[in-house]
Amino acid sequence: LDIGCGIGGSAFYMAQHYGVDVFGIDLSTNMIDLAKEYWKEMNPAIKHRTRFLVEDATTMEYPENFYDVVYSRDTILHIEDKLHLFKLFEKTLKPGGQLVISDYCCGDGVHTQAFKDYVKQRGYNLLTVSEYGKTIKKAGFEEVQAINNSKYFLEILDKELKSFRSIRE
Repeated sequence: LDIGCGIGGSAFYMAQHYGVDVFGIDLSTNMIDLAKEYWKEMNPAIKHRTRFLVEDATTMEYPENFYDVVYSRDTILHIEDKLHLFKLFEKTLKPGGQLVISDYCCGDGVHTQAFKDYVKQRGYNLLTVSEYGKTIKKAGFEEVQAINNSKYFLEILDKELKSFRSIRE
């Protein structure tokens, strides 16, 4: 299950490289429409493994013990009641299933007013990495690893910036 699948890139990648079936949901009709357009261009081996629907992850009905993996990339920062959502994920995963999330978090400590205003204006609901892990554990998950990958992410951004600069030049 791909939560916040956007235009389907992760779903197509997982279907192609790992041979798994992926059900992608997103709240945005525009994103799902694009995913379906890209789906039309995929080879049959990927087409039969991917499906996309407009759904609200916080209110949709989840089948119990159904998915092997719930995956989400940079989406849950938009959701206020993360504990409720993680409980839904825990319910829908098969025993031994995995929850895999990457998301934006805030750092520990005091934040500037400019940062707070930006977060509020964007409608983000940020937790620290530690708070994220504790919330997932509270939802019933075991063996939770909440890892701060900021350094790696900044390295990627630096490479992309250099690439964009060379294109511009």
